[in-house]
Amino acid sequence: MIKALSTLAFTFGLAVTSAAQKAVADDIPVCEPGMLDVGGPSRCRAPTSDATDILIIRPGGGMTTTRLPLVYIFGGPGLYPDRQFPRMQALANRWQRVLLVAVPPGLDSKAPSDLACAGELAPRLWEAAETPEAARPMTNDPVPPLRACLDHLGKLGGRAADLGTVATARRLAGALAALNTAKVDILAESYGARIALDVAELRPDLVQALVLDSPETPWVSSFWHSGQNLIIALDNLQEACRYRRKCPTRGRYMAEKLLTRLAAFDQASAPAMRLRDQMSGETLGYVKPAQAHLELRLVSALASPVEAGHLPYIAASRSDADLQRRFASLISGYVLDDTPALSFAVHHIVRCSEWPMARWHRALDADAATHPALSPMLTYLKARQQHICTALDVASPESIAKPSAPQMPTFVLSGTLDPVTPASSVDKAFSSDAMVRRGLYVNAGHVVQLAAGCVLDDIDAFFRSPEAQAPTTCKRDDLQIPFFQPISVR
Repeated sequence: MIKALSTLAFTFGLAVTSAAQKAVADDIPVCEPGMLDVGGPSRCRAPTSDATDILIIRPGGGMTTTRLPLVYIFGGPGLYPDRQFPRMQALANRWQRVLLVAVPPGLDSKAPSDLACAGELAPRLWEAAETPEAARPMTNDPVPPLRACLDHLGKLGGRAADLGTVATARRLAGALAALNTAKVDILAESYGARIALDVAELRPDLVQALVLDSPETPWVSSFWHSGQNLIIALDNLQEACRYRRKCPTRGRYMAEKLLTRLAAFDQASAPAMRLRDQMSGETLGYVKPAQAHLELRLVSALASPVEAGHLPYIAASRSDADLQRRFASLISGYVLDDTPALSFAVHHIVRCSEWPMARWHRALDADAATHPALSPMLTYLKARQQHICTALDVASPESIAKPSAPQMPTFVLSGTLDPVTPASSVDKAFSSDAMVRRGLYVNAGHVVQLAAGCVLDDIDAFFRSPEAQAPTTCKRDDLQIPFFQPISVR
């Protein structure tokens, strides 16, 4: 059976529809006071016309809790909240508190939609063939894989206001009002931080404390330099590798080796890459990737300490064939089932309508000139986003304003390996905000809390005592990168 793969979550997606939503709505009660108690429903719907749902995730074992409800806001934009339920249940159990997760219109993965792409998973970039001879060379041109999806979606500029950050924040604030919660804490990741800051501005009386994990900061100029931010993250990984005996490259020219040698994959004579199941060794298929897609895979790999630990091993390859075999192990882990993580339509409607795309494109051009080895990826990103915004008929603004500074205690986390929302941009974004406490985590990537349990303990300690300046609970070994070394069988 041929399996499909994808470089980044936002390269494809689904969304939602109206008829199926009504069927789901028939079983969902309207949100009202008292529903957070033990034995209450696991989901309720705001008593408004926009059909915003709230997932109510209680600690396991039927235990009661006296702690404030915790509102969790995901990134994306367009991430399907219900797909993250196991992680949210684990947090509710760990912290012994009720978690509230909003499901805005368009983000119920169980309801098909007029926003869904034709065939739902058609616009995947990676298509694995059953034999090396059948593998088709991939291209650095982003348009062909998107054509069927965008033709199906059509012009969606009129949906931008309803799906945007401010509208989402207002719906969430309204749903919380219906539940009649006196106070809540908010934990938001990546793009979700912008929603959280808007909720805090709309209802400062409701929010006791904020935690912003790897917050998106598009009002800061350095945020837009995707190429430079990747280089900084790779340099930080190289520095972490320098003094570790188990690191294959010991930090010697790792970033340079990775980026310059990936050009070999763009050669017409490059052989097909064999993808294997890492546990069984079973062949999953063969692909012939282009340089742009592999560079995008570097970006996503840095988000995971385990995957970041593979990069020095890949950089230490002694030949193109060795490089291809080692990189294949990183791609093989990206085999996906039929459950996309986010809505393609919602993601790009929000991006196109709120990001000043011309500013991003200028930064991409500047980075491509400064870092020629990254030019395929940066050119690909620019062309792809231009094509999507044009096809959806969504106009982009000239600028984006900084949100109002939070008026409640706020803990902002960032990681040194994050190429998406780099620590330097986060520092600039919140440097003048008096209520903000910063936490920099060495060797953590995008969404810091995924790096180690001690980060979750730091977040919990902050929520318990927002005014205290407690030191991190993370020890040196907690955030060490598990550098990959093959097992030699003698």
